[in-house]
Amino acid sequence: RRHTRFRNVTGVQTCALPILFLMKLFKSFFLKKKFYLNNNGKHLRDFTYIGDVLFILQKLVNAKINKKHLILNICRSDPVSINKVINFFQEKIGNVKLINIKKNNLEILNTYGDNNLIKKYVKNIKFTNFFEGMMKTFYWYKDRKSTRLNSSHVSESRMPSSA
Repeated sequence: RRHTRFRNVTGVQTCALPILFLMKLFKSFFLKKKFYLNNNGKHLRDFTYIGDVLFILQKLVNAKINKKHLILNICRSDPVSINKVINFFQEKIGNVKLINIKKNNLEILNTYGDNNLIKKYVKNIKFTNFFEGMMKTFYWYKDRKSTRLNSSHVSESRMPSSA
């Protein structure tokens, strides 16, 4: 049996998961709502762009893997500081009303995936730079949000839930 494990997948179409960090950040920005930043942003996340995930999955379909039991991490293996993400966003996009809150003991301080094994089976992976992927995701989210708000046939209940 082969299993794949994904790490903080970001990008277009991931907006269906409003619990994700970037989606909460984008929504707070557009709605001019407060954004509650856990642990003052002093943690790391290993974000993986959805295009990279799809590329790897396509390659895995045809990969010759002879192991019976295998867990493959699909991740960039390059954690990013949440504070760097916030600073980049505010520099390139605009300000968000940040409310720093104390560390939630249920939240893991740093997430990191080891992609050495996946690189063994899928050659020539060039992972998308996180900030480039974040900008693509932001503009996709912005366009989608605009389309939803300007469409008379979309009900308010179909809007993403609050962050």
